[in-house]
Amino acid sequence: MTGNPFAFEKRICMNPNNQVKELITGIVCLAVSCLILASCFLINGKGTWMQSARLMPVIVSGVMILISTCMIIRAAKKGGAKELGSYCASFGNGIKSEEFKRNISAILIVAVYIFLGIPFLGFYISSFILISAIMLIFVRRVKPVFGVLTAVLLTVVLYLVFKIGLRMNL
Repeated sequence: MTGNPFAFEKRICMNPNNQVKELITGIVCLAVSCLILASCFLINGKGTWMQSARLMPVIVSGVMILISTCMIIRAAKKGGAKELGSYCASFGNGIKSEEFKRNISAILIVAVYIFLGIPFLGFYISSFILISAIMLIFVRRVKPVFGVLTAVLLTVVLYLVFKIGLRMNL
């Protein structure tokens, strides 16, 4: 065998086969469905179980759990469980990539915006900071002055749409 002996692992890490994708999707959907089902019981129910507001979310989340379980079983039968082991073993190569770091930083920026920015700074100021950060960090072809001007313009548009047009206090 010629070439890089680690090329196979790198290829698996970057491009998992369809069974692995289906298995991962099924696991994520099952986790989300279980969270939705658990949060359904936080809804205040008035009257009997059949008349309460939580009936439809429980039915939908139950169907989601059933479908995602079927997806996991089908992917495992097709060999996705064996391939998942190889994919997870080589996942470290993907974590070290620049694309992964950029995606994680984008998720962190949005999480800070949602959980810290809006509650403490307000919607408009935190939206300006978010848009500025995205323009300055992720859009490399834009000069910083134009990035900040774009953030100001979009924040003004948000203000006009929500405060003036829709008369909503954000």
